[in-house]
Amino acid sequence: MIERTREKWLFFVDNDITIKTENWLDYLAIEMFYRPEREAFICRIYDVEEREDTFIGKFVIVNKKAMMTKLNDKKTTNFFPGGGSVVNRILFKRLGKYDSRIFVGYEDFELALRAIKNKSPIKAAIVKEILLYHSHPVLDKVADKKTVYKRYNKNLLEKSVEIISKKHGIKLNQDLWWLDRIIGIRVGKIKLTLWDKVKLLITYILKKLKLYNVVARIYIRFRHIR
Repeated sequence: MIERTREKWLFFVDNDITIKTENWLDYLAIEMFYRPEREAFICRIYDVEEREDTFIGKFVIVNKKAMMTKLNDKKTTNFFPGGGSVVNRILFKRLGKYDSRIFVGYEDFELALRAIKNKSPIKAAIVKEILLYHSHPVLDKVADKKTVYKRYNKNLLEKSVEIISKKHGIKLNQDLWWLDRIIGIRVGKIKLTLWDKVKLLITYILKKLKLYNVVARIYIRFRHIR
């Protein structure tokens, strides 16, 4: 997209994302007018299957460990998801393009970490008025199902995490237990281990009790101490 267009702003969306806000362009224009310093604008992304908004946090590096934490002001961050964001092409001139060695899924993580390591974090703003629906529909065609298995190949994703860690001299903590769930949804048969089911149940209960963020912060601190 970067090489085949000349426009100043680029709208990155996945092929399974749809725009639900009819006058989204008006909201975006307003944000761009009042926030001219921002390099990227992130839409509100609703996960249809999980029935909740996609978590958008802020990247921090502590003791050579990179993780995404909860936002303080709810509006600005140093990261933007590769699907669901409007990005100024100047950002790619400043930081460079996505690392082509990294398989789909972590290229946006690496770009954010690259900016932090260069002491020039990405300047992004969240526009909650623009709503996107992210859905993983069940696929019928064999070719499409094979594509899903390739897209969510654990070995390739783990390799991407390894590339990021070595490139920036940090540890990127990523638990890939969710892969089976995503694949199961797309191909029409969810295959989860007992431990996967336990974690999903715990997550569901914590979110219902509004304790998920609290427990997550405690867990992150515990891992740092170790």
